[in-house]
Amino acid sequence: GHVFVQTKFFEIIEISGGDSKTVHGALKKALTDKGVDTSKCAVGGSDGASVMTGEKTGVSKRWKKSENPFFFAIHCIAHRLALGTLDAYKEVPFCTAFDKAITDCYSIVSRSTEKTAELKKLQIATGEKVLSAKALIATRWLGRVRCVEQIHHCLVSWATLFDTMKKKHVLANQLHQIFTSYQFIVMTSYFRDVLSQVAKLNCLFQQDSVPFDTVLPAVECTKSILKSWYSTKAPGGGTNGSPRVLEVERELSAAPYQYKGKLQVTFTPTHEYSDTDDSSDGDSGSESSESSESSENSGSQGNLKEYIKQQERDMKHCRTECRAIMEAHTACTLRALESRFPNLRLVDAFQIFSPKFYKLYTSQVPTLEESAHIETLMGHFGTSKVAADGSLVKPRIDREAFTDEFPRFKALMVHLILSKKLDPEKCEFKEFCQDHVSDLLSLPTVLFLIQIALILPMNSVPCERGFSKMKLIKCKGRSRLDTQTLDWLMNISINGPPLDAFIKEFGVKCAVKFSLMKARKNGFSERFAAAIDKLAGEEEGEDDGDDEEV
Repeated sequence: GHVFVQTKFFEIIEISGGDSKTVHGALKKALTDKGVDTSKCAVGGSDGASVMTGEKTGVSKRWKKSENPFFFAIHCIAHRLALGTLDAYKEVPFCTAFDKAITDCYSIVSRSTEKTAELKKLQIATGEKVLSAKALIATRWLGRVRCVEQIHHCLVSWATLFDTMKKKHVLANQLHQIFTSYQFIVMTSYFRDVLSQVAKLNCLFQQDSVPFDTVLPAVECTKSILKSWYSTKAPGGGTNGSPRVLEVERELSAAPYQYKGKLQVTFTPTHEYSDTDDSSDGDSGSESSESSESSENSGSQGNLKEYIKQQERDMKHCRTECRAIMEAHTACTLRALESRFPNLRLVDAFQIFSPKFYKLYTSQVPTLEESAHIETLMGHFGTSKVAADGSLVKPRIDREAFTDEFPRFKALMVHLILSKKLDPEKCEFKEFCQDHVSDLLSLPTVLFLIQIALILPMNSVPCERGFSKMKLIKCKGRSRLDTQTLDWLMNISINGPPLDAFIKEFGVKCAVKFSLMKARKNGFSERFAAAIDKLAGEEEGEDDGDDEEV
């Protein structure tokens, strides 16, 4: 036997309304018309919309009541990550101002080819990477990372461009002040580090098939990295920081306060600070007040030392503000990840079939965690359920059979790990099932649960890609496509073979037949039609010949 899990485009279904009752009825009818037994639909995935996941009348609840009482639903992990990241972004006011600055940059350059060319020249002159401006789309986090990376790589070029435009352009003048500020430079480095970690998680979650046993470890790894940056205390006091933030802070702390030796940085604290805020510098309140007054008149009096002292104090306050924003955003991100990725007991229970679960537990004695997972699975699949009509539905698995088979499965797993035939760190769950399918066939109860674990829809990314494909096919120029034609085109595009393979196998025949239809439709002579028929026959004869000739 072979383990073969496949995701396919099913059908476009026209519905009269967007309520859960209509969606449920249309989905049931479509599956029934295709000959699918709805009672065997074990698990469903969705984007988390209330219509799909409502606790009382959602589609999942209706399906569980009417079709399969053992049915359960999973909220897409990619959507959960996006919602969690958005929640953290909304809680920190600075993030909104940061997004506006990036959006304004793109709006200035995107409307003028002249400014685009000038930005490219500045990038070459300053030795920065030549990167085009990116549009910021709030719902696309991978795109947001690319925007921040472009700004971080080309910050000197952007500031220089705005400096040349600020006398004639009010927005450019505002952006020049922002791009040369200490806060913006440091926070750009921060967002690049943090969003890069979120992007890695996003790339993992947007795969077509995400193994259920990789989700929580990946989330925990991201959380541990963020905690090590901004939730743990540094040896010298305060908190640690991300690599790029620490590098930029060291660079900006050195006089003459230049970024990359090319951009003069301004230190303008957002809030006004009292004299007591500078008491840690070792000066008394009166001395601090006197130095503040002298620094205000440093330009006119030419008192350079007092001016530098004021710059150092302003830099210290700016650094404190940035650290407060970083720690607040990191704390919000961690809270969002914890709330959006709770321990889903039923999904987590399938971990007892994963090789990764046994990298720590190689003893035949059941652990507390293992016993809890078994009890969760038995509580869902090993107990009778009440159907919508009041009848009693038999358990999907037999408790006694599972109790007899699972120790044999565990013994197989432990033997493979101890004999070093299986590496629990590297071996994926699907690979394990493919390599040992013959052993699993002798354990039918365990195999039933493993089959469900293999098809757990941890994300709804294939559906989202289907929506994108539909928008590409049914565009403004083809707005009159009916549902049936659109369904055929999407089947060809998503489920069909690659274009090269299609042309190699069917291309000539299709072209000949199309030419023949066109010729007859336009009233061409019978002689021309006969010539095309003859050509079609020759093509079929060549297909029956040797492969080398073809």
